Amino acid sequence: MKSFFTQLLIVGLLVTITSDLLAQRLTYGVRGGMTGGVIIGPFNPDTDKGKPVLNPNMGVYVNWKVKDKISLQSELVYNITGVQYETYVPNSDTIWPIVFTIQDQEVTNYIETFLAGTVKGEYNLHYLEMPISVVWQLNDRFGVNLGGRVAYLLNGENTGIARLDIGQYAGQESDFASYDDYVSALFLHQIEEEFDESHSINPFDIGITGGGQFRLNNRLVFALSANYGFMPVQEKSSIVQHNYTNLFVNTSVAFQIGKGM
Repeated sequence: MKSFFTQLLIVGLLVTITSDLLAQRLTYGVRGGMTGGVIIGPFNPDTDKGKPVLNPNMGVYVNWKVKDKISLQSELVYNITGVQYETYVPNSDTIWPIVFTIQDQEVTNYIETFLAGTVKGEYNLHYLEMPISVVWQLNDRFGVNLGGRVAYLLNGENTGIARLDIGQYAGQESDFASYDDYVSALFLHQIEEEFDESHSINPFDIGITGGGQFRLNNRLVFALSANYGFMPVQEKSSIVQHNYTNLFVNTSVAFQIGKGM
């Protein structure tokens, strides 16, 4: 019996020491900053334009010190990224609705034809992300981090306006002697159509994250990180011609609330 209580005391002492050591190595806090994102993929500078949109990010983090200069950091971040874009859509197959009236009733007929035109739109993507990184502290101030990230789409939009030519010769101005001849050969010219391709945005993203950290004082750390996604943002369609992926940069300030208890 005496031996049993001795063993129990030793186990309890080891658990207490281990818990204290873990607590000394564990820190946690909140972070917030700004995100600038782009969508990358096939790009033709003659026909495609785009610019990032700045949005806020915010979240919480936990950092566990493995060694003196090495730690593991996990975060849960609400991140908004997106891009404004303009692109030319070449002659493409489409099915176009024609509405006509028969005996005071509207009837819609669909015809197979072609379209071409200019599309202006914007991606607006709200993600809940979990980056997990290895942090290497170069000195008391500077550190670098590298790891992976998984993200779930809370809300995603790809909306805009397309100015379209509809008809067999849509987008083929060079085949005609004059612009007026080209317009005369079309079914419809320069119509404006609002589009919403949000339904086909991928609800998940998996990628990598990496960057640097600068410690301002005992509680504040400024961080800069680049994030790249492996999964396509959206399925292809008549509007979305290619597979595009996420690339965005986060700047943030982390505030350490405390240490593990």
